[in-house]
Amino acid sequence: PLFNTSYALFSSQNFVKLYQKEFVNFRYEHQVSAPFRISGEFEYRRRNPLVNHVDHGLFLKDRLFAPNSFETSELSSTTFEAHEQLYTKLTLQWTPAARYRLVNGIRRMSRKNGPTFQLSYDGAQGDFGFSRLTASATQEIDLSNLGILSYQIMGSHFMKRPTVFMDYQHFQGNEFSFIGSSDFSFRALPFYHFSTSGNHIQTHLKWVPRKLALTQFDLLRIYGIKEQLAHNYMVQGNNPSLGAYQEFSYGITGIAKIVGIEIVYPVGNWVPNQWKFMIRVPF
Repeated sequence: PLFNTSYALFSSQNFVKLYQKEFVNFRYEHQVSAPFRISGEFEYRRRNPLVNHVDHGLFLKDRLFAPNSFETSELSSTTFEAHEQLYTKLTLQWTPAARYRLVNGIRRMSRKNGPTFQLSYDGAQGDFGFSRLTASATQEIDLSNLGILSYQIMGSHFMKRPTVFMDYQHFQGNEFSFIGSSDFSFRALPFYHFSTSGNHIQTHLKWVPRKLALTQFDLLRIYGIKEQLAHNYMVQGNNPSLGAYQEFSYGITGIAKIVGIEIVYPVGNWVPNQWKFMIRVPF
């Protein structure tokens, strides 16, 4: 949202699409034991479409905002009527190697020695109902002198497919020239165009080596410069003709102790196969 507000204000480009939601939400979370956590969410919601009330930002006034409607590969139109739903989400999280330990008399939990598995169900009753199962595995592995390897594998299956676009499976893409602190996100994928009402699998892999190219120099490494390599992958059941989407990236962080840069190359016929340069910020 912060990036989008800046783009809208200064360059008259608005990527985020908004709708109105009036809701009452209840959430519950319980740590059953060190390895197990359960959580639940129940929400009554009323959602309404919105339209733009301004045409451009402060500058570049000849560049007009796009309409406040989604563009997607699966639907010719994503307009919707006002509707009401009862939404439920149940989640089970399991970290087999998690343990409690005492630090200065305070009990703390450590999850760094193994993967975290998560299984969740979410769905809505009422207008335009749907139901979905999502499973994921996430882990950070200390490779000693080789650095740190992080990964996430996630997949979703719709038991009842949604008909309202907001309930589709969306992906954390990026159409900006900036990237935040999220490790498990796509760098060059459009925000909404490939959202899907079908099954999908996505994987994210990041390696922060102790020494690679610039970090071979002790002075740069002591200063705080780090390098990283990442690979992101996705395949969808509703778009078999597209094949798989993947992207490779190389990044440098710790420049001036704050920012970094990242170069990304997407592969596949989802987006143009061209290099993308981004600035990484710590938020």
